[in-house]
Amino acid sequence: MFTWKKSWVQPYESILSISERFKFCNQVSYITEKSMAPFWEEILGESIENRKAKEDLSIPILGRKVPNNFCYPKVRLCPVCIKNGYHSYLHQFTLISKCPFHSVELINGCPSCGRQQPYKQVIPNYSLYICPCGYEFTSEISKRINGLLPTNTYELSINNISTWLESELRIRQSVKVLRLNGNIPLDLFELIEIEKSVDKFKITSYTYKRGEGISKSRLENIFHYSRKITSSINKHYKRKLSKEEVRNAIQISRNSIKEIKYTRELIIYLLWKLHINMDRDLRSIENGKGRYPIVFEQPKFAAKLFDVILYDLYVNLKLQEASEDDIENLLIMIFSKSLIFEYNRISRLLPKGDSSTLEEILYGHWNFADDNIFLGVLIHLERKKVYVIEEISQG
Repeated sequence: MFTWKKSWVQPYESILSISERFKFCNQVSYITEKSMAPFWEEILGESIENRKAKEDLSIPILGRKVPNNFCYPKVRLCPVCIKNGYHSYLHQFTLISKCPFHSVELINGCPSCGRQQPYKQVIPNYSLYICPCGYEFTSEISKRINGLLPTNTYELSINNISTWLESELRIRQSVKVLRLNGNIPLDLFELIEIEKSVDKFKITSYTYKRGEGISKSRLENIFHYSRKITSSINKHYKRKLSKEEVRNAIQISRNSIKEIKYTRELIIYLLWKLHINMDRDLRSIENGKGRYPIVFEQPKFAAKLFDVILYDLYVNLKLQEASEDDIENLLIMIFSKSLIFEYNRISRLLPKGDSSTLEEILYGHWNFADDNIFLGVLIHLERKKVYVIEEISQG
């Protein structure tokens, strides 16, 4: 036996929110997905029809893996919704930064201590309403749940969200979206329908043909060509530096770092090299070293940052049985675009002015992860096309 009203389940409500309210109403602090499994049908009631929407969104319901492309890995809250003891699965949607019901900015953690919680459907020993530090997101939860909550309605105030949910391309699952950086634009499918660049987005499309997947020898080629491309782009950016800045970069790689003036251009170059190599050792800043064995089982790149990022693209192309030539060319092409994109991103985000210490370069809080400029790849399964979509910075 347990205490519950079916009317307490609100439209678009997440399983996390429902399970937290269940814990509160029944005065239990610890539940698991396994212990709740027999009760979900009865608890969800009429809202069981929302499962289709959640599945379409690629946001999990019970025990399904959270996909990083569309769902934030940490719990995001609307300050207005949580006062009513409510959290929506739409709050986790990477396409939006504001609550779709109240148009207020979503928060990623406790306003008091900054604590963030990984997003799951059921979190044992966790409360949506009170942070472990003591901060209360709502002080009237009992009153709201027992009285006011059933009268609340949640209607989508952002039209683009409705457009996304109703998109035929998404519902038919005829596209695969792979996010390399930033927030996926809400009008993504409209961009693909018109198949041309617009003021804010640059779109490049490539057609691929059916084949027999890709061999290990082709994976070796990918790494070989990525070394050449990385070296070529590296030389291009090095030519932007003055002779003195180039000499300073060489001195740094030789571990001779005394009396070096770190200009903004040199810092951008150094940060880019460190970032794409996922390294903090300036002595190994030059690319092109063979870090991998001769035989690969997945694509590797001279810039280590992209090994994982482009692996999903490789898997999806292979599942579509794209030809060896197309897989190799697409991976190399997108790798090249990503290298240039990362340089421009660091250049755009680095504060104006010069930095004078090596420590600031190595350990400074540059906040590159906070950049929302979008770069992504969309595979259109019906057209057998790959679209590279880049948001053009307005700054």
